[in-house]
Amino acid sequence: MEGKPYGMITYDEGGRSNHLEQEVNGTLLARLFDWSGQLHLASTPSQDSTSILFHYELYQKGLNNIKGYYTMEGQLRDNIFFPNDQIQEQYDLYEGNPLRDQVIFGKFVFGGDNIFNFEDIKDAKRAELNDSMRVIDNHKYAIGIDTAMGSDEMVYTVLDYTEKPFKLVKIVAAKGNSKSPQRHLNDLLDLYDAYHTDKTEVHLMLETWNGESANFYLSLPDHVQALTTCYGSWQPSKMRTDNRNAPASKNASVKKADILLSLSKLLSAKEIHIPESPELSQQLSIYKEKDDNLPTDRVISLALACWLALEQNVKQDTIQFISW
Repeated sequence: MEGKPYGMITYDEGGRSNHLEQEVNGTLLARLFDWSGQLHLASTPSQDSTSILFHYELYQKGLNNIKGYYTMEGQLRDNIFFPNDQIQEQYDLYEGNPLRDQVIFGKFVFGGDNIFNFEDIKDAKRAELNDSMRVIDNHKYAIGIDTAMGSDEMVYTVLDYTEKPFKLVKIVAAKGNSKSPQRHLNDLLDLYDAYHTDKTEVHLMLETWNGESANFYLSLPDHVQALTTCYGSWQPSKMRTDNRNAPASKNASVKKADILLSLSKLLSAKEIHIPESPELSQQLSIYKEKDDNLPTDRVISLALACWLALEQNVKQDTIQFISW
């Protein structure tokens, strides 16, 4: 298909692809440009596809009559090639089935075991955050750190939690095996230096389920360690009681569900804005409680920053100043 012009392309069951956005924007539309052709995406949504959110956005654009998009729905009874009794059998067969609206009525249905609501993800996206935001005086920042080895991503997420809605202002991500540990560490220190000034407040949170994350923490300079909360099974041997941070060891009891719930609450309450990042949107849209073999690095990094931001706000709200 590369390099050839077409007047029409039909992509049957394109919703099953894990790279639908890249295929549509990077290849298919370019092949239709010469002749102003049409792309027909004839597909039901696939609950297991990492492209399900992009597929849904295309579907919504057609329903809302956005120029250049058209969505055709239809229910089984519209099919004139099947007798009524055979159609009724299907209606009865899918009674009570969570996929009934999709199979019988042609609706776009998301799986019920997804953690984050797709409408909340869509509503949280803001184009003005796509190019990151520079540090602002008197603002407060939380940095979530998800470490990685091999082909997983090392992800640092900077969240501005000065006021709600919180804003995801910076994402730094690179595959674990793409750089040496020292270069990954330098990336974080550069990020810390960029947002930590004498007029800002910065806290960090690191997930420490394994020795790799613990080693990362121990490699941090003392002044950065003092502002870093560790979440997970490994905790620093000494409890640091820096006046800007709670003792790290208290967070050993925090569960993964608590971290994810913080992000979920912010999304559902419309209290967080995120950039239009395809990678982050995909990971959020397919994230499930059983996340084995799912790409989760960007979700966990953001969730860590959200939990820390909410905790810091709670601490500051409970401080009372009394004048005599």
